[in-house]
Amino acid sequence: MIGNDIVDIPYSRQFSDWKRPGYLEKLFTCKERLQIKESTCSERMVWRLWSMKESAYKAAFRNSKERVFNPGKFICTTSDEVGGKVHFKDRVFHTHSSINGSSIHSVAWEEGGDPSRLSSVLKKFDTKLSSADLYQYLLKKVAVISNCKMKDLTLKKTLNGIPEIFNKGEKVDVLCSLSHHGDFGAILIYH
Repeated sequence: MIGNDIVDIPYSRQFSDWKRPGYLEKLFTCKERLQIKESTCSERMVWRLWSMKESAYKAAFRNSKERVFNPGKFICTTSDEVGGKVHFKDRVFHTHSSINGSSIHSVAWEEGGDPSRLSSVLKKFDTKLSSADLYQYLLKKVAVISNCKMKDLTLKKTLNGIPEIFNKGEKVDVLCSLSHHGDFGAILIYH
């Protein structure tokens, strides 16, 4: 199972006050809050841990009807500047975070998955990103990966909101995850 999440840092500064009382306690474990406090850039660590949790959540619930997100139940550990793990119940998700001045993009795959089969793309849009823009970008990428014509591909969402790609009505053998926030969109494909 796979998932991804993107955080637009300037957008978050405008609309999410992570320093307000109770915010960190609601989302992060004691160890995670200590890691945020001790980080050389607390803001970046907040959004990195958040995107790790969110990407693991998306991976954990791909095939589940249970859609309740309890961030404290997703426990993050970081191994270096980009790598980490998220533990949820008896499951482990590996993560990789791409961090730059404007965004943090995290991808997650369940332990046992092959990270060499992952393709991720982060896209900054000059205008506000729409879901339709991101869907079209995903279809272009899947067409290349699957050696299909883009005009033959369609995207449908499951009842759980998971995107699936079809080629002339036949399901294409890829898993995909979409994420967008502010001016950024991100795609993760497992093929």
